[in-house]
Amino acid sequence: MGDKIPPDCSAELVNSELLPQAENVTCGSTTGNLLFRSVCNMPGFDSQAISLPAGRDADCFGIESQTSGVVVFTIYPESDPSNLIFDSTRDGLHNIGAVHLGDTGVYRIDLDEAASDAGAKVTVRFVDHAE
Repeated sequence: MGDKIPPDCSAELVNSELLPQAENVTCGSTTGNLLFRSVCNMPGFDSQAISLPAGRDADCFGIESQTSGVVVFTIYPESDPSNLIFDSTRDGLHNIGAVHLGDTGVYRIDLDEAASDAGAKVTVRFVDHAE
């Protein structure tokens, strides 16, 4: 897990995270684009999207950085919010590496504002690659 503190959430940060942080990053037996998504315990920045076009998967998830204290978040398909692919309280942060997104569509990373400490922030990293 990252020991760094995530950057403050802002429109500029959200826009910068739409672009790869690095290209040709190894993920298992493939390579792809390293992407970040940051969520913060503040209105407007507690949810970010991961959009997977046809022919793309997302793997090699991890925590790039997070604040100390309680940080609770989930990952789910936007079309079915009840289908939690990852829940940090249920699965534990150490198991985020098991997340695999392989269906075309939009997924959400949501920070639970009520369950997380005030000022909580987390940056999730993953590799977007060809199927």
